[in-house]
Amino acid sequence: MRTVVVLLSILLITACANGSGSPSKSGSPVSMVGRAHAMTDDEVAKYVADVSVDRLKALCAAYRSKTAQLGCARDAMLRGFDTTGEAKRHCDADLALKETVHCVLMGTLGYEIARAADIAADDYNWSDPSAGLKEAASTLARKHFQECGPVADACILEKLGRTLNISQPQVAICTDKTDLKNSVGCLLRVHLVDVVESAIVRMGQGEVET
Repeated sequence: MRTVVVLLSILLITACANGSGSPSKSGSPVSMVGRAHAMTDDEVAKYVADVSVDRLKALCAAYRSKTAQLGCARDAMLRGFDTTGEAKRHCDADLALKETVHCVLMGTLGYEIARAADIAADDYNWSDPSAGLKEAASTLARKHFQECGPVADACILEKLGRTLNISQPQVAICTDKTDLKNSVGCLLRVHLVDVVESAIVRMGQGEVET
């Protein structure tokens, strides 16, 4: 599961860097989910950073003050990624943008993995989103190994695909029969692209309650 942490770390740095990203684009980008299996970690990280930054710029650039822009960005991120409401509860509204991105992105992805790993909601580590994600990923990996056995690579990939809501054809494309690590990395790239593309659509829908 290290790949997803690396990708999210790159996204975090890119999205929060002053002056990062390209000018805002109108319209919805063409989905890259079907191509994610052939992309490198760096290509996926750049793609998800670009589409996320473009979406936030499109939604929030009209606000004149920096405070209003940051509030808009936080609300948009919660709409996009916080499908359970847990990030709103645990990510302090007074956090700086970088810390907000860190908490919402890593926290929500980790929390979803934690649910799949049967970690109790109260036991999930929201105080350190990076650690929470790693802990949840490790627990899920142990669960899959216990269920499948140490050499049952196909079983592990099938279970991971179901956990991440990845279609069977995509699991098949990602499967490298000689390297389980490469297969898992491929599934995580597909998952991250899918999560971010779905989130950027939700970012512009409705309002976050205050």
